Amino acid sequence: MCVGILFTLYGCTPTPLSPPRGAHLPGDGYNVAIILVDTLRPDHLGCYGYGRARTPAIDSLASEGVLFENAYTASTFTGEAVASLFTGRPPAMNSTGLGWTARPTPQESNLPKLLESAGYKTGIFSSSFVMRFRGFYDSFQEAELLPGVEITTELEERVTDAALDFAKRHRDEATFQYLHYYAPHAPYNPPATALEPFGPNREILDPTEEQHPLDLVSQGMLPEDARLTELKKHYDGEIAFIDQTIQRYLDGLRELELLSKTIVVLLSDHGEEFMEHGGTDHAWNLYEETLRIPLIIWAPELFKTQRIPDPVSISDVMPTLLRLIQQPHASFENPVSGQYLVAAGETTWNYVPRQGPIYASLFPESRAQLHAVLFDNYKYITGPRWLDADECKQYWLLQGAIANRAKESDFLPLDPWAPADQEVLFDLKADPAELTNIIERQPVFATQGRALMKDYEAASTPYRKKASPTTMTDPFGKAFVKSGLQSLSEDA
Repeated sequence: MCVGILFTLYGCTPTPLSPPRGAHLPGDGYNVAIILVDTLRPDHLGCYGYGRARTPAIDSLASEGVLFENAYTASTFTGEAVASLFTGRPPAMNSTGLGWTARPTPQESNLPKLLESAGYKTGIFSSSFVMRFRGFYDSFQEAELLPGVEITTELEERVTDAALDFAKRHRDEATFQYLHYYAPHAPYNPPATALEPFGPNREILDPTEEQHPLDLVSQGMLPEDARLTELKKHYDGEIAFIDQTIQRYLDGLRELELLSKTIVVLLSDHGEEFMEHGGTDHAWNLYEETLRIPLIIWAPELFKTQRIPDPVSISDVMPTLLRLIQQPHASFENPVSGQYLVAAGETTWNYVPRQGPIYASLFPESRAQLHAVLFDNYKYITGPRWLDADECKQYWLLQGAIANRAKESDFLPLDPWAPADQEVLFDLKADPAELTNIIERQPVFATQGRALMKDYEAASTPYRKKASPTTMTDPFGKAFVKSGLQSLSEDA
């Protein structure tokens, strides 16, 4: 029997995912399963062209589904990104807050609550500590939230076990499952069997120890450093392990005779930096390496297999799923919110290009605080707190203290529309690595970017709580970090 990655290593042929064709066009008889792989870069998957990938399960979904080549998250911080996935709105339009307080409240129209009202049994299965915050887990009828920040192979396997148990118990009902795998989030610690195909050099990085990229940067790792090459192998090993886990989940649905009537969405909340702009990890900027995500929708009876080059947003997933299962909902054709990506054809659903720009924000109190808008192959970024690589190291040392104070205090997050201290403009077609700021050389597009950002600010106004006077300046800004680092030095 061939399971997961084994078929690539031993020459077996994987079980095809495709169900028989010829079913009805509407998706109202379908289950929905969203599989979110935390911190997954698309360019580390075989279906996105990565030659070293060991991702046959995800690649098989892509080969039979709709793959979006240029999908973008709404934030490079998990809470904000998943809230946007569930609400169809970018972070500044989240009325519960930004950063550590961002979450979809059960009282509002979010995806699991809407599906529950439509008769679906809903369940969340997660190894991410962020999903343990109120607003995420309690938007679902059932929740399996595995403990701890230290993620092990066993915990990720238990996510799959819990999801399959839920599917079995409710196999005669419509279900919505949300699986959130924490790996390949740092620190990287893949099983030896998943790491070995990448040829790790044990003299450079010990595979038996968890490796956190920010720790290595603090130890002086540079872009040309051999440790960075090894670190990417560990990251790829975690992706390979999660791919095996996804294969086991899909095989389990097939054995329950549920896969053929399930719409499967595979995506991530954000990517990961590997010193493209001097840093590592994520939630420090809105560059392509962390803003772009994989997005695959698999439902062969409902779609023709295709690759979509147009830019789309994670905020588009919610309205698109609601349309597929034909659940009435208010229009999402506001150019700032998520949009429908499908329309009914004669025999299949057809892709419909989204209109207008794509927005993203990043506002964790313990990191950078920025907005971005993508339009006409350009990206405009602005915001009240920019951090260079050295400042990221400083904030990293105080991350826990800042995050705890932000979650426990009465402070509202920094006003998202506070005066910006910097702005950049990139031509993504000519400069995909975002190395040259053309804000001065392209005044027409710079003006357009500023105007679109004003549209975003105006659209977010009805959702924003009024900031108290104490938060008009940044309570966790660079002055706070400077004093905190001084305290750490004195305590050492």
